Amino acid sequence: MAIVLLLIISAVFLAIMVVYLMHRRRVDLREHAIQVQQLKKFPVAAFLNLAQGSEVEYVQANLPGRSLRQWRRKRALVLIAYVHAILRDTRVILRCADRAAASADAAIAEPAREVMDLALETRINALRALMLLYLGILSPSIDCRLDNTVRVFDIAHDKSFALSALILR
Repeated sequence: MAIVLLLIISAVFLAIMVVYLMHRRRVDLREHAIQVQQLKKFPVAAFLNLAQGSEVEYVQANLPGRSLRQWRRKRALVLIAYVHAILRDTRVILRCADRAAASADAAIAEPAREVMDLALETRINALRALMLLYLGILSPSIDCRLDNTVRVFDIAHDKSFALSALILR
């Protein structure tokens, strides 16, 4: 009799814990969706202008060696700040997409998986670009192309914003 009572109490406790954890997961998902909604739109045009602008050729043609190296280092430091912002934002997007991908609602889970793939691709590209930018500070002759990283991030940002709106509806 005591064993049956203990089993019933344990089952009720486990059921309460499952309900609590499911509710908490839903609240977590909403909180992550709100964080994604609060992300600022990344200045893609400004970043691409800095990364591949026509002034690069002009500066290379008109600055002497030492000044050119200093300019490249300063430019690399600014680009590093941009890439760190991309990494910070993709971390928020990944947290939200990861929670949403586990959703039982297919209308949320499927776009979440797509956003996760884009965010992971962006993160990998950004880390690679970061490595090249740091190497570029040491040796300014190393060139780093960031166009694809920014374009994929822009797509991931837009889709994550749409996903968070879907979650919050």
